[in-house]
Amino acid sequence: VRVTSIDSTGTVEMKKVVPPLKPIKLEGTGARLATYNCVSWFTMTLLQLNDQPYIVQASDFVVKVTDPDSKVISGSCKVMDIGVFKIEYVPMRSGSHSVLVSIHGTTVIDDLKVDVSAPTDPSKCVVVGIGNLKLNSTLNFKITAIDLDGPKRKFGGDPFRIIIKKTNGTEFPFTLHDNDNGDYIVKSTLNQVGKFQVHINLGEVSISGSPFVGYILPATSLGCELSGTGLKTGRINEVQSFQVIVKSKDNNYETSLSLDEEVLGVNIDGPSQIVPSVKTKGDGIFT
Repeated sequence: VRVTSIDSTGTVEMKKVVPPLKPIKLEGTGARLATYNCVSWFTMTLLQLNDQPYIVQASDFVVKVTDPDSKVISGSCKVMDIGVFKIEYVPMRSGSHSVLVSIHGTTVIDDLKVDVSAPTDPSKCVVVGIGNLKLNSTLNFKITAIDLDGPKRKFGGDPFRIIIKKTNGTEFPFTLHDNDNGDYIVKSTLNQVGKFQVHINLGEVSISGSPFVGYILPATSLGCELSGTGLKTGRINEVQSFQVIVKSKDNNYETSLSLDEEVLGVNIDGPSQIVPSVKTKGDGIFT
């Protein structure tokens, strides 16, 4: 505090003042980038010249954010640790904003420029890299977040929810890396043969194209044996059948493989359209 005046009765008027501070350390995306209609934040560390933290209450801070139309919105402050404070604000439109933070009337952050963009649009997100791959290889794909106004997001933090699973419900673990530039890298080792799906949600909303589909193929070359009357003759409106036995190329095709029904694709050409059904017990024999 600083004494500002003493009147004739001895009454002392004092004013709180901010001591000299070291350059303020800012951390967090909200110190440079933000999304409108979303809470943005950054932390600041206040140290005095003697390296002691500056102890002050959150209520002593005033946070003002000015948008491109010169409209001012108020932010808030929370004490995170001794000398460490979290500044939060909610911008309401896109464009360059200016952040001002003061304590007891003394400005400690002046005209901090923040680029505010629109939130991510799940219908515009782009996914690259999902397709067929061999057993025990790594699925590696990228999600690119696009905002409502069209351009790619400049930073990360989007709440993507991802499930990678086979059609029988078996889920595969994965890693998700946020590049903090609008790109997200997902990796997963797929250790079961068959069809798989990748479900991607932004919050509770599915992104465009989800679920994405691919096939996990055996790591070895395959061979097939065909048998059954349905390969040669048939009768109208009667069920015809034949078998496909899928074997590994190893040991001269002596090893049959455990495969799911969705692995086998069958096309039958003729004077009318036929949609065949495929059944298997998972023993490499398809009917």
